[in-house]
Amino acid sequence: MKNRKSAITIIAILSGMHFMTDFICAFAVYSALKQGQLVDVVLYNFCAFVLQMPLGLLADMMKMKRQEDSSVLMISVGCLLTMAGLWGAPVRVFGLGNALFHVGGGMITMHKDQDNEFGGRGLGSFVAPGALGLFAGNMLAGSKLVSVAAAAVMLSLWLLFIVIIKTYNPERQQSKPELDDAAIVTIAITVMVVIIRSYIGLSVSFGWKGNLLLATINVICVARGKTMGGFMGCKHGYRTTVIMSLIMAAVMYILGYIPVCGLAAVLLFNMTMPVTLYLLAEKMKYLEGFAFGILTFALFVGYYLKVTLGAAPFPPGLTGALGSAVSLALLYPLVRNRKD
Repeated sequence: MKNRKSAITIIAILSGMHFMTDFICAFAVYSALKQGQLVDVVLYNFCAFVLQMPLGLLADMMKMKRQEDSSVLMISVGCLLTMAGLWGAPVRVFGLGNALFHVGGGMITMHKDQDNEFGGRGLGSFVAPGALGLFAGNMLAGSKLVSVAAAAVMLSLWLLFIVIIKTYNPERQQSKPELDDAAIVTIAITVMVVIIRSYIGLSVSFGWKGNLLLATINVICVARGKTMGGFMGCKHGYRTTVIMSLIMAAVMYILGYIPVCGLAAVLLFNMTMPVTLYLLAEKMKYLEGFAFGILTFALFVGYYLKVTLGAAPFPPGLTGALGSAVSLALLYPLVRNRKD
């Protein structure tokens, strides 16, 4: 019971740190833009997302006495480099800090989720605050007072994390990474699904998003959907969650010009986020950091496709519905025989 409570506390702290990491990075990028500086956002996204794959593999391969030591090291260095963005560090610096934090935080979350049989609930809770942090950082960019407060909050959360992690950091067991044919298939499928979700999230935009209140609610729906995906998957099974959420998302996207339907579509579509991470981590035993990095690389691919190809040639509602349908077709073979 003690370990379970410690795990919940650790995931909650890491979720708060995830919010602050993405908040600070967005704050730094958009503050520079507002000051007229030329910021290579593509370079930032490359450092923040693509580097997570090699860093995740490195963390998996590092053999330390305690299971979470490599992750704690990455989180600590990541926080330091991320906060450097508040004082004008180059985008590659706090982009690397973002990557380090996500790998370290993601690995610990996956370990605690698996050890305590949370069934993906921890994953949903950890990934969800990032979207909120990015939105808030964009909105508040340029304020020196905010930058000081952000640094204080991040440092406080890091200190609390260091204290708490000591209560639940078991010694590392001898283990051999597993990467069989089933894992390769799962990698291919989940990567395609995440690329689609990333591209749809950036490409589908209804007219009502111009309203600040609705735009704010939209971001909340993104975060809430990610949290719900993990909790619904654990409670009702991932087969049911995947089928129902994506079918309903497709219908809501068709009606997305109506704000309430569009918001529902965003919430339902994002429920696949913890699902893909859970399914992949389950197949890549002892390679959780690499699994996390693979899917963040897929996020970058979706972002890059949007930058290079622009918006989809179809109306936004149809684009979202097609993305939902293709995602369901891809994920169904992975979940059709699951009973959880």
